[in-house]
Amino acid sequence: MTSTMTIITNDNVKKLSMFNSLVHSILVSINSSLYLCNYIDLNTLKKYYAISIYYFIIDYIIILNYYDLKDKICYFFHHLITSYILYIFLYENEEDDELNKVIAQGFTAEFPIIFLNINWFLIKYKKQNTKLFRVCDHLTIITYFIFRICNFTYLLFVNYYKYEFIIKLFSIVYAMNAIWFAILLKRFQCNCLKYKKD
Repeated sequence: MTSTMTIITNDNVKKLSMFNSLVHSILVSINSSLYLCNYIDLNTLKKYYAISIYYFIIDYIIILNYYDLKDKICYFFHHLITSYILYIFLYENEEDDELNKVIAQGFTAEFPIIFLNINWFLIKYKKQNTKLFRVCDHLTIITYFIFRICNFTYLLFVNYYKYEFIIKLFSIVYAMNAIWFAILLKRFQCNCLKYKKD
């Protein structure tokens, strides 16, 4: 009983959650890109997006049990909206190829999460003074700006009148990402000051 309790600690659960997030972000971002470049078909992509829905559900259960109230509220909206858009992609939309491409382009936004999660582990294991951390730190900001700010802005403006309901939902996720980017940028600037001192 005691050994089980030592395994299931807040710290270990968060590590598991971040590892799941890392695997999910790699699978979804790469396969979304492959679909957009016509290297994989729609049915293959749907298999990965089905895994995504399970990921969001399991991740939110972990957040409910182990994270603070602010994260619970914030991730509730993020995960619910994202899961709903995935549900539309998987079960309600087969013929609209253009909408499929819009949704797949939206999910390339998982690229920056790869580098963000790697840095989370580097911080956790006190490896933030390494070259890998610096590289991932820069790649997080660059990819976040490209895939979550520029990409989302483009998708919102180009598709607003075509897919108004989905885009309105998507704009909530966009606003959250803009806030998170401002927080990441502030942290990045602090890290850059440390790099100059080193």
